[in-house]
Amino acid sequence: MLIAIDHGNYAIKTPHHSFVSGLSEHTVKPPMADEILEYDGRYWTPSGKRLSYMRDKTQDERYFILTLFAIAKELEDMAVNASQSKNLNIDVKQAKQELLLKKQSLQSQIVNDVDSVHQKNQKMADESGKRLSRLQRSRYIREKQSSDLQTKIETERRQYRIW
Repeated sequence: MLIAIDHGNYAIKTPHHSFVSGLSEHTVKPPMADEILEYDGRYWTPSGKRLSYMRDKTQDERYFILTLFAIAKELEDMAVNASQSKNLNIDVKQAKQELLLKKQSLQSQIVNDVDSVHQKNQKMADESGKRLSRLQRSRYIREKQSSDLQTKIETERRQYRIW
């Protein structure tokens, strides 16, 4: 893992943070400080007052302590991002489950709609079949009546011998 840190004379800079190059050293743990680093039996807190200019920043451990603060801030951001990433993964999984449920619901609704349409079509076909059979009966009756009428006419002709 690489963490870029710029050790400037005024500020320490990382990809996500920038803070003044200032430190306060304490022999006991400061009760009111938010950011505290314990190193070599001493407590360090960042301060708003920058260190005096140093050409060689390795002369003492102050810039090393500032480096540790910079690393801690970046690692803390990475942990927060990882946590948010987990939450995003959970949200994505939850969204996939919701979409799957919606898909299943829609499929079920489509099946029901298709069944309903099929039943309506079947009913219409049955009614159409009844109409057809009525029509067929009507034709049969007309043909029968026509045949009966024809027979009657022939019978009368025979009686009266009219050709």
